Amino acid sequence: MEWLGRGRMRNSKILFMIFFVGLFLIASFVLVGAALPSITSVSLISTNVSSNETDQNLTSITVATDGDGDNITLAYTWYKTNSSGVETLNATSLITNGLVSYWPLNNDTLDYWGANDGSCSSCAIQNKTSYAVEGSYSFNRSNKLEIFGSDNFDLVDNLSMSLWVNVDEGDTFNNNFILSKEGASASYQLGLDSENKPYLSLGNWSVNNWVKHNNAVPSNSDTTSTDGRVPRGTSGKGDDLHIYIPNVILDNGTYKMWYSGHDGTYVRVYYATSPDGLTWTKYNNAIPSDSNGASTDGRVPQGTSGKGDDKHAFFPSVIKDNGTYKMWYGGHDGSYYRIYYATSPDGLTWTKYNNVAQGASNTVSTDGRIGLGTSGRGDDRHVYRPSVIKDNGTYQMWYSGHDGTYLRTYHATSPDGLTWTKTNNVIPSDSDTTGTDGRVPQGTSGKGDYKHAYNPTVIKDGEMYRMWYSGSDNTYTRQYQATSPDGLTWTKYNNAIPSDSNTAGTEGRMPQGTSGTGDDKHVLGSTVVKDGQGYKMWYSGHDDSYYRLYMAYINSTGIQSGASLSGWNHIAGTINDGNLSLYINGELNGSAAASVTKTGDTKNLTIGGHYGGELDEVMIFNKTLTPSEISQLYYGGFSGGHSLNSSQTSWNDTWKLGVSAADSGGWSSQFNSTFILIDDITSPAVTSNTPTNDTYTNDITQNLTVNITDAGSGSQNATLWAYWNNGTLFNSTAVTIAAQQALQSVGFPITFVDGVFIWFYEVFDQAGNAGYSENQTLTIDATPPVPTFVSPTPANDTGSSSQVTLNVSILEANLANVTLLYNGTNYTYINPSGNSTYFTSAGSGLWYFNTTNQSELVEGEGYSYELYVVDLAGNENVSETRIVKGNSAPTLVALTYTPSSNESIDPETTISINATLFDSEENFDVAILYYKNSTATWDEANSTTMTIDTINATHDYVSANFTTETYEDGMSFRIWSNDTGSQEDNLTTYNIYNYWDCTWNVSTNDLGSTGGFNVDKEIGQVIINNSGDFNYTNSNCNLAFSFTYEES
Repeated sequence: MEWLGRGRMRNSKILFMIFFVGLFLIASFVLVGAALPSITSVSLISTNVSSNETDQNLTSITVATDGDGDNITLAYTWYKTNSSGVETLNATSLITNGLVSYWPLNNDTLDYWGANDGSCSSCAIQNKTSYAVEGSYSFNRSNKLEIFGSDNFDLVDNLSMSLWVNVDEGDTFNNNFILSKEGASASYQLGLDSENKPYLSLGNWSVNNWVKHNNAVPSNSDTTSTDGRVPRGTSGKGDDLHIYIPNVILDNGTYKMWYSGHDGTYVRVYYATSPDGLTWTKYNNAIPSDSNGASTDGRVPQGTSGKGDDKHAFFPSVIKDNGTYKMWYGGHDGSYYRIYYATSPDGLTWTKYNNVAQGASNTVSTDGRIGLGTSGRGDDRHVYRPSVIKDNGTYQMWYSGHDGTYLRTYHATSPDGLTWTKTNNVIPSDSDTTGTDGRVPQGTSGKGDYKHAYNPTVIKDGEMYRMWYSGSDNTYTRQYQATSPDGLTWTKYNNAIPSDSNTAGTEGRMPQGTSGTGDDKHVLGSTVVKDGQGYKMWYSGHDDSYYRLYMAYINSTGIQSGASLSGWNHIAGTINDGNLSLYINGELNGSAAASVTKTGDTKNLTIGGHYGGELDEVMIFNKTLTPSEISQLYYGGFSGGHSLNSSQTSWNDTWKLGVSAADSGGWSSQFNSTFILIDDITSPAVTSNTPTNDTYTNDITQNLTVNITDAGSGSQNATLWAYWNNGTLFNSTAVTIAAQQALQSVGFPITFVDGVFIWFYEVFDQAGNAGYSENQTLTIDATPPVPTFVSPTPANDTGSSSQVTLNVSILEANLANVTLLYNGTNYTYINPSGNSTYFTSAGSGLWYFNTTNQSELVEGEGYSYELYVVDLAGNENVSETRIVKGNSAPTLVALTYTPSSNESIDPETTISINATLFDSEENFDVAILYYKNSTATWDEANSTTMTIDTINATHDYVSANFTTETYEDGMSFRIWSNDTGSQEDNLTTYNIYNYWDCTWNVSTNDLGSTGGFNVDKEIGQVIINNSGDFNYTNSNCNLAFSFTYEES
């Protein structure tokens, strides 16, 4: 066990303390004049269930009193006794070995271990509902805790830092220095960046603190320069007066710069390159010819007379976009500055897009240009010095706008870099803090940017937009910084005028140099490149005579976490010989080799500088904490120190908690809780694996597997159960498993028969808890389906003249789908149970499948078809292959009937009909003779089946008789025939007449209504008419006429 073993000597108090460290006794004497805190009870309970078990959060209730009313700080140490009886320290909120200082930050800023109390007059005590251990302190970026005992925190040996941080997620400041000591040669920082990602660094990690490389005036040169500087050219060159407002990109390892060169009359764009950003080589600083189109050697000249850039072409902003270099630059026509556009395939040969002056607009400009705003707007006089980035497919530009009196920064966007839309060019209110709609306003009176805020350069750094801009106080110009989460709402970092310096700039600012240096009057128009973890800036420095270019940088050695924090988290950092290590929540997050300078300095230690959020339990050690010790600090404070996270507890272990209390007088002795046994009442977690639920398979041998975990006592044994779906046991098998807590996959093969089964595992852990997997349904089907063609499916090798109806019976309870292969084409039909169009269930595993082919059959052609059937288990079967032929109806070859002439046909005459029929498919079936009188329809006709006498395979002889009507009339007959392919036809219709041969009709006007005479009459006008068979000649009818006259 471990006891806290160091006291504080304050107010002439004396304390005699006895502590046990392991099995050793330590005595410590401290002056005490007042009562120390006293712990009267520590009770330990589980917070998850009434019975304590594995993976339980243990928590304590501590009762402590202090007679003199001081603030009390508690330290918690957890001990575990395992099943073998060995007691080990597992978690502690405070480690004393190597501890230099400990600031609990509960209700004061005292160092409760050393004597390095902090001073923080404006720090705020945080409500104790938000803390890591016993309370915390809140910081708002402007307050910080200064520790004046500087020698105690020098990096003269190994060093470790530990603290708890609760991030204000809305505070996305550039860098939050949580714990830092910034000396000339022994600096270190533990903090968060703008995305709340932890870092550990040697030196200053901050992107806000610049180091000038060399601000001495360089000699004029037309070729090379050193120390990041670019000098003026020699007499007669295009940059012999001033060289300023550069733009630099890092392109495939080469730094490329386009800068503004002034020859005393005109300003143009020139080009230089560098392998490292330090040694620059000018490409060609000779004055180029005026041009409205192409230019060479990286230069962009003035345009010709009357163009928008006929006086100056300067202040470039260049990006490389999909292999094309794109430049937006300022152009002056003798009256106004506007922004123009050019492109290049290589950064050397530039082509202007359109250098005609753009008309005034507060909204849209075209051809890559930005025009002036209308009268009264913030950019109605000049627009120039653009800074362009391409951000998620959108081009964003920040530019300088002049209203005739002041310069401010404004914003525009474009989908293609050509058509630009200003966001808001209304003049913003002065502000020392924020700007909206992409604008950066002037500061208030007395600030470094109260006259102008212009010449922006913007980079996107992760999710943060960073801007460095030129701020003028109406006398001097310096560089300042602002940041934004979206490129629209900008927050100034610090616009107070910085002190002159030849070496460093702080809080994002770049100051003037001291007298006699190249930047002792103005520092403006910078460009920034992020290179790895470092940043490089090239800026315009003025010495009261000339502008030249100078360089500054930010380099630091450190580790950056890739994870953004939220809520309470534990951060620890260790520095030893040649190595830095960063820990987050007890786990190593990253390591880096470093050259450690072990020297002292006089800088104070700072807690909470530029940090927004809560801090708690800040500790510094003069040793390198081990990973185990950092884990103990994390778990010892994870739930406020008085609780233990569930991941630390194990079944059958016993736990106790030791608590010590301290006030301004020192530490009390440790009070230990009673032991608590970790039980296990949670069942093993058993998850079915394979085969999955509702599996259909034709493989009768199945390996039934599950995944088993038991975070408590560990799995002990398992039984596999398999039942028929009617509840009858099919098989039970004891399955061997590993006695462990970790995940294990278990399987056992069982040989089944056809049927439906339910299976599951029963698993017991070492504490006797049972866990069960889900009931899984398994269908075994090793029998293939049986398809059989049934009527009205055509018999094999028969014919049909129209669509073919196929009807199949399928014996299969688990039918999945049917595929009809018809004449070389597959037709698949699925989901029998939901497809009533094609499938009919007859029950007991019998299905009927019915379909019709979709094409007419061609006479004489053969069509093959067969049926593939698959069940849910994957069994397949195929029907017999049948052929149906394209079919035609029988035809009439010859027909005779007797008597064959109408002269011979009388009423009640028997007509004998004989015919020869032809059927090319040799499947003649039947012939029927239909006959009717003249007034009947064919539907009313009489019929008789004809006698068939086969002549050969294709010809048939048919015969039948019928008798004519008893009365004189005309009659018709015809033969209807069909074949076995259901093709039919009504053959030729024949007409006959059944009239008597001679039928005489006598009419006279004299004889009256009688046919004889009983009186003497005169016969006259006698008409004799033959109304018999008109086909029968009158010469064949004999008429005997006699005249008898009898007188009465």
